[in-house]
Amino acid sequence: MVNEFLETSAEGVYTAGDCCEAMDITRKTPWVNALWPIAVEQGYFAALNMSGAHAPYPGSIGMNSLKTRSFHLISGGVLKDEEGVAFFEKHFPHKNQFRKLAVRDNVAVGMAFYNNPEHAGVIINLIKKGMPLTVDPGKIASGEASLMDILKPL
Repeated sequence: MVNEFLETSAEGVYTAGDCCEAMDITRKTPWVNALWPIAVEQGYFAALNMSGAHAPYPGSIGMNSLKTRSFHLISGGVLKDEEGVAFFEKHFPHKNQFRKLAVRDNVAVGMAFYNNPEHAGVIINLIKKGMPLTVDPGKIASGEASLMDILKPL
């Protein structure tokens, strides 16, 4: 468990990576997101803070991408039932595609796109920034929302 600067309970001792229980942006609670890109990011912030920069770590979200010859899955954030989280799903059987979006208080907190990676990076960034959605989440899940709709200012 670390503070906002990735410092452990032992003063002057910092940590990053698989052993680091830092803030999870979507859950708003300490969580271990044991993934290589997150370890690198945490290492950067730990190094800054070891050198006296006092740079707060913004937190992370668990995310993955798996691409094989037969499918492509991108997921991130909360994907299981949690209090206050609503899910918007759309299955496209004729295309072998699926989209799932998790939303809490009009803010995206999780997503899973199967064989339909369009806009996945944009949604992950909205999740990381905690930005309110400007379009009906059902339209994002169904693929009806354009990139311009999703990025429209409030």
